[in-house]
Amino acid sequence: MLNFNYPKTYLYLLYFTAFAIPLSHAGISMGVVLLFIVWLLERNYQATWELVKSTPLLIALGLFLVYGTLSLLWTSNIPQGLDYLRVYGYWLLIPIIAASIEKASIERVITAFLLGMMVSEIAAYGMYFELWRINGRGAEDPSPFMIHIDYSILLATTSLLLLNRLLSTHYTLKEKLLMALFFITVTGNLFIATGRTGQVAFLAAVIVAGVVHFHASIKKMLLVALLGFGIIGVAYVASDNFKLRVMQVFDDVKRMQEGDYYTSVGTRSAFWILAWDMTQDAPLTGFGIGDMRLSAKHYLETRDYGFGPELVEFCNTNHFHNQYLVILVQLGLLGIILLGWILYAFYRLPCENPEIKKLSVVFLTIFAVGFLGEPLWSKQFTMMLFVLFTALFVRSSIQKSI
Repeated sequence: MLNFNYPKTYLYLLYFTAFAIPLSHAGISMGVVLLFIVWLLERNYQATWELVKSTPLLIALGLFLVYGTLSLLWTSNIPQGLDYLRVYGYWLLIPIIAASIEKASIERVITAFLLGMMVSEIAAYGMYFELWRINGRGAEDPSPFMIHIDYSILLATTSLLLLNRLLSTHYTLKEKLLMALFFITVTGNLFIATGRTGQVAFLAAVIVAGVVHFHASIKKMLLVALLGFGIIGVAYVASDNFKLRVMQVFDDVKRMQEGDYYTSVGTRSAFWILAWDMTQDAPLTGFGIGDMRLSAKHYLETRDYGFGPELVEFCNTNHFHNQYLVILVQLGLLGIILLGWILYAFYRLPCENPEIKKLSVVFLTIFAVGFLGEPLWSKQFTMMLFVLFTALFVRSSIQKSI
């Protein structure tokens, strides 16, 4: 045991976990458990604690966890609250990962994730071209290993990772040609998939990528922005799935004006209305991390919102489809303030590598925009995506050796 190579073990486990993120719930869970076990065996708790104390982002994440745990005191549905805390508990891996790898390994871990996405992409294109079906889905919803919304966030992240490398000066022409091919196929995958959340996040992140890479050149910023809009234009013409989803937005709005909220856009609007009403009664602390659905059910049963029985039933049995609303209802304005601190501290990470710093801002944009369409911190795939890259960015921000 004395000769056990902990750094190499951490690194290989990170390769495995990064590769598994686009592919497997079980693979992610195995990687998470093994990383925790190795950390417990290593017993290097002091270094991890020192890292937490010296990193504002980790302090903000820790305070959010503590406050969420305290909210169990005013939560009646303790099991539901513990289930939410279980997913937030993945954040505990961030300082463990950040304290366990060398900065030189960051790019290789990102590459392991990209390789996992390449496997996922092959599976998705096989579904789209009707070569096979996975989990009962085919060309109508080519999202092989997760629901389309989550997959769209992973695709948007992958596309922007590749774009970030293409805009970098650190790669050879041969490497950039291969990355350009991968960028084209993965971005095409994003727009044949049916996840509009990732598509909107992609466009926002492309614009931000142009700003962070070419803030001194208006012309270059505009060219990158035009690239994003051009991709969307091509997708609208070439992808029936994307065109259908765009047209559904207009149809949803029309149906809302006629009083029918039981659509994708209408459902999200209904949750905004419900969350606003609920917040009036528990503005500061919310209803507790476990009582979101229970409290929503009470409001829907005691007040007439004119939603119709199908939408009421949907709202009774589903989350709020918006990370900001989930936190507002669960933890009130205090929770939103802590969320704002997390996002600000993330943006302010002093990454030593300029390319990693630019990537961190683009990645933050994807999640900040994606939160508007889905509670990404409530799902294993997207939560682990956040954990992995946040840990890598934190490691890049550490100036001294650990």
